[in-house]
Amino acid sequence: MAQVHYVIMADYDDEVVYAYLSANKGKINKLAKDFEPTEDEDGGTRNYIMEQGSEKYKDGFMFVFNRGEMYCEAVTEEDFRNKAEKMEYAAFFTGLKDLEINIPIEDAGYDEDLGFEDADYYGDEPKLVWAGYEYIVGESIKKTTRHIPTFESFRKTL
Repeated sequence: MAQVHYVIMADYDDEVVYAYLSANKGKINKLAKDFEPTEDEDGGTRNYIMEQGSEKYKDGFMFVFNRGEMYCEAVTEEDFRNKAEKMEYAAFFTGLKDLEINIPIEDAGYDEDLGFEDADYYGDEPKLVWAGYEYIVGESIKKTTRHIPTFESFRKTL
């Protein structure tokens, strides 16, 4: 059984959420230990650790953002496909060594939103990614080209 360790950090100075996932627990613990939370002049939190944890998995796991919560959950690919469309964001992995995901914070501090469609992945890529209303990684979009007869093609058949 494999295990994924993760730490998720909000950085309002850079307007990015950094998600670090790794098979190496020591690497994640060091990132979390070295991170320094900051406050603005009013005492409000600017940069902070949103979540940190570990998840054991056999077939795969998903990294999820839903209703303000980010976490990892052990799932099969079939489970992922059944659950993903109910999530704001979900990424499915069958294995992982190291990954950094940089997710832009849109309209930070106001009516903010996370820009999962514009996230950057550094390291191991997910097998499938669901963001909002569609798969943005892993699902091919099939386009069908149809022959549309022209006047000339009809004329040749006469």
